Amino acid sequence: MQATSLTSGVLMMWKTLEAHGLNSRKLFEKAGLNPAKLRNPDARYPDKRIMQLWEYAMEEIRDPCLGLELASHFHATTLHALGFAWLASQTLKDAFARLIRYSHIITDVEKFSFEETTQDFRFKLQLPNGQPYFPYEDYDAAFAIVVRLCRMSIGEDFSPRHIIMQRPEPACVDRFYALFRCSIDFSADSYEIGFNKQDIVTQLSTANERLALMNDKVVMDYLVELDKDDIVMQVKQRLIDRLPTGEVCQKDIAAALYMSERNLQRKLADRKTSYKKILDEVRSELAKGYINDARLSINEITYLLGFSEPANFTRAFKRWHGVAPSAYRIAG
Repeated sequence: MQATSLTSGVLMMWKTLEAHGLNSRKLFEKAGLNPAKLRNPDARYPDKRIMQLWEYAMEEIRDPCLGLELASHFHATTLHALGFAWLASQTLKDAFARLIRYSHIITDVEKFSFEETTQDFRFKLQLPNGQPYFPYEDYDAAFAIVVRLCRMSIGEDFSPRHIIMQRPEPACVDRFYALFRCSIDFSADSYEIGFNKQDIVTQLSTANERLALMNDKVVMDYLVELDKDDIVMQVKQRLIDRLPTGEVCQKDIAAALYMSERNLQRKLADRKTSYKKILDEVRSELAKGYINDARLSINEITYLLGFSEPANFTRAFKRWHGVAPSAYRIAG
């Protein structure tokens, strides 16, 4: 299956070309990209065609900082519902967790990771075979968008702690420092952004957990449609739909997917997982969001997650997060 990306992301290139007085339609069609698809927020373009567009754009706009300019046209809708889920997250840590969890909506090629080190939190963009798949300017745009998302959430004064990039130092390096406002290592072996720990765990003024969960559902539905062969995503989506109706068993989910229980077990085993593990993961993810919504009582959350008794939910929550749900809510 060929790698693809959301057309909404490529819309930023259209706007950049237009800003330079170029004929966007002509360049898109030259690259084999149908401009009409830009009006469909669910549509995707083949990555190979997008790379061709980058080549044409760089020929017309000989600016090594083109990626930074492209990122200036970013909007929350560029990332589909994931953009709104990010903005409604409780903390940047939660926002990055969503970015990692749903990264498939953005790219089929690169992998994202986010982890805590002794000094900071570190976002890493992992390239296929360790080498850039797109031109350097595309990764410049990606990092600029990540920083812009953080500023949309925490404020314009926000800056990363440190940035590492594989790209060589560009002639327009001053524009990099002006945008990121932190130290930058060029010609490195990886792509990483380091963040101050306090920035990552601080409660965000834009937090709205119920809205975040609603957009999570939109992203999940989109991903299910995008990859109908992803059995794990299919099971997760069916669980999210059915948990509020009561305890859901593997047989129910298998029936909803029009397969036998044994066939479902085999398919999940091929993905090195199981129904029980996926159920636990879904409940854990949802529980954290529900607890952050003060309007929901512990009893309500119990039944939203398909538990028969509050005591069962409390035991599970302690296993997931180390404390009782009531203590977690007070600490948050």
